[in-house]
Formats: sequence, structure tokens, C-alpha cells
Amino acid sequence: MCPEHAAVFLTVLEFIYTNRCQLTQNTVVDVLASAIEYGLDGLAQCCSDFIKAHLTVDTACSAMQAAIAYNQTDLRDTCMRFVEDNTRAVFKSRHFVEMSADTFAFILQSDNLQIDEVDVLASVKEWGTVNSVVTDQTMAEVLRGVVDHVRFPLLDAATLQKIEEENDKTSIIPVRLIAKAWKFQATKRSDPTDPHFRPRAGTHTA
Repeated sequence: MCPEHAAVFLTVLEFIYTNRCQLTQNTVVDVLASAIEYGLDGLAQCCSDFIKAHLTVDTACSAMQAAIAYNQTDLRDTCMRFVEDNTRAVFKSRHFVEMSADTFAFILQSDNLQIDEVDVLASVKEWGTVNSVVTDQTMAEVLRGVVDHVRFPLLDAATLQKIEEENDKTSIIPVRLIAKAWKFQATKRSDPTDPHFRPRAGTHTA
């Protein structure tokens, strides 16, 4: 048993016998997973409280991923508020590119992200570039399910033109998303039920 696994095991054992535990940033996610696996609700709550108390720009992505993976709604909502308030810094953090597609897609559905859409797209491309190499998939394959949450109608015509020209070479953005944005540019009519047309908290307006 490696030292990290041993530390997780001893932490779980300590909680079972004493109803207390000592957590660290290195082990808390694995302890949370074990707590859920063995139905130790009190330990799971301790882990959640620890993660929330130590939430920073550098831990936000892994915390958010753990919250979603283990269906910890309260922890997820706390992490989401932190990401919304610190979007640019979180998207530039060292663990940002390690997020799963499901976690990133969940974040991108928020109206409260403090970031403009052109920077959202840049972050999506950065995440996709790294994960394409890691998974040995094409960018289009990696970004499937993520790029759909970029709100292209929020971009101005000049930016959209550049994106379309680049996409003619890379084909990483579904044509339907660009077509929707151009239709909005032409008609200025939006669907209030379609999140693609909703400005985010950080959307720059002309």
C-alpha cells in the first residue's frame, strides 16, 4: 500500500473509531470518495467542510470536480460561487486543464461567470489543446459537449469573422453554432429561452 493510500485508510479508520479525523489537501478527495463508498455521511460532511474552508484559486477546479463526481450538491454550489467570483483567475490556474469535460461544461452553463465570451472561447481552446494531447483525441472530439456552452451570439461581428476563418481550417466548432451567431448579427432577434443569447456577468457590452 502506497503512503497516500495508507493515509486515506488510516483517516477513515480514525473516523470510525473516534468520530474525528485529520484531513490534508493531498488526501481529502480520496477520503471523501471512501466516505461515500462506505456510507460514512459524517466523514463525507467533514471532507466537504474541509474543502470549502480551504477553497482557493488553485484548489477550486479539483474541488468542483470532486463535488460533481460524488454528487455533493452543497459543496458544488459553494465551489460554483467561488468560480463565478474568480473566473479569470480560476481559468488561469494550474489545475484548470485537468478538469473533466463534464465539470467544465457544468461551469460554462453559468450566467454569473466574471469573464467575457471571447476569453471563454480562449479558455475552452486552451483546455481542449491540452486534453487532446492527453487523451490522443482530436480537438473536435475533446471539445464535443464543451464548446456547445460557448455563447457565440455574444461576440461582435469582427471577432466572429476571425473565429469563422480560423474554424474553416480547424473545424473544432460546429457550424450550427457559428450560423446561429451570424443569424443573430443579421436579425438582432434572440430566443429568451436559449442560454446562448444570455449575457454573463462578465460580458462586455458595446
